Amino acid sequence: MNRIGKFEKFLFSFSFLLFSVSGFCADPVDPNLHSAQEDRNTVRGMVREILHDMRLQETQQLPSGHVITLYDEGFLFIGEDDKLTLSGWYQGDLRVPQANHPQATRFLNRRARLDARGVLEQYFGFRLMGEFAGANAQLQEGWLEYNRWPYARLRIGQYKEPFSLESQYSSLWIDFVETSLIVSNLQPAEDIGAMFFGNVFDKAVVYTIGIFNGIAKNAAETNDDKDLASRIVIQPFSKSESNRLKDLYLGGSVTVGVQQNNFAGATFTTALGTPFLTFSAATLHNGTRTRTGGEVEWLVGPASLKSEYIASRFEHFEMGSGVADFWAQGWYLSATCFLTGEKKSRNKFMVPKEQFAPFDGKWGLGAWEVAARFEQFFVDPEFIGKGFARGTDQVDAVTAGTNWWPNKHIKMAANYVYSRFDHIVGTSGTSLNDEHVFLSRFQFHF
Repeated sequence: MNRIGKFEKFLFSFSFLLFSVSGFCADPVDPNLHSAQEDRNTVRGMVREILHDMRLQETQQLPSGHVITLYDEGFLFIGEDDKLTLSGWYQGDLRVPQANHPQATRFLNRRARLDARGVLEQYFGFRLMGEFAGANAQLQEGWLEYNRWPYARLRIGQYKEPFSLESQYSSLWIDFVETSLIVSNLQPAEDIGAMFFGNVFDKAVVYTIGIFNGIAKNAAETNDDKDLASRIVIQPFSKSESNRLKDLYLGGSVTVGVQQNNFAGATFTTALGTPFLTFSAATLHNGTRTRTGGEVEWLVGPASLKSEYIASRFEHFEMGSGVADFWAQGWYLSATCFLTGEKKSRNKFMVPKEQFAPFDGKWGLGAWEVAARFEQFFVDPEFIGKGFARGTDQVDAVTAGTNWWPNKHIKMAANYVYSRFDHIVGTSGTSLNDEHVFLSRFQFHF
């Protein structure tokens, strides 16, 4: 049905309804009032059927894969060539450290975000996402991209640099309460820049290459040099429907650029936020920074296996008249498995086989997942020995956790994290050889 036809049909039906109703209401003491009421109800039913038919026709005319709905993983609005989805999420944490730890047990707002994303004039994608959990609201992501060709897209604005496996996941869908030590301390996160990206060979190869300020989100650039970043991920067995290696992903990434940053008082921290390396006062980096990373991810049925290695090298740190280079590197290996049999998803929400809704008489378990991770983080010991930083040159950490999805909108996670320091770490007047912490998270998204 075309637009003119739908409008004419609606106009005719609406006019007929008005005419009928006006006739019925002309004489309220008409002895045939009861019959008129029946006729009026009949006409109303006809109009409802016509409007229902119009909605079905409109749905069929939309591009493949689109559905008209008021709410579906966000509030969805669809126009002729435009689409807008409004969504958001909240994460609240509880952190309980060991008894002798200087940090107190506390609840905190970890993240609270509102997200608007969509398509303008068919080929221009966009996103505006704000962060509200800190002291001040700020822009988390804001970008525009041209996505006419899946093999060659262009994005400009503020967004995650194409580096690392775990950092590309939304914080909603990571396997643990906090990301690994190497990702939380070495990955670039959101930055401002431009990049080309796309997929080839029917999504078997995904590539990205871009140029960025190399500073941080919402931060002013400090020099004329920029960071170049690139990432490639291949799915070598994507065409094999029966092969257990179908969902095996292999990837690598690199960033390189010249930076001028003040590192005075900067820290590397544990999952609890305890500094295990603190840069000395008046420490300035003025030279090349190179990050490299390798990654593997294997999803098979309800289980997953992931591992990453990241190394970061800084040339020419200055502190007074002293000069030194600095490196940090590390790796992790993690495994997860759904005890309730759901298929492991890649960077998206989980839909339980049985939703937990006891007040509706649905006593399903929801989706239950167990997870474990071992990781190591290494720091240049000579850099510490020269006085450019204080702390330990190695951290080993083990995390054990469980995740529960009562439904696809809500997730609850609980982690126990044990970190062992190769040298004593001093924080807030307390010396620590290791750290025990219980982390839990409640989150919802709409």
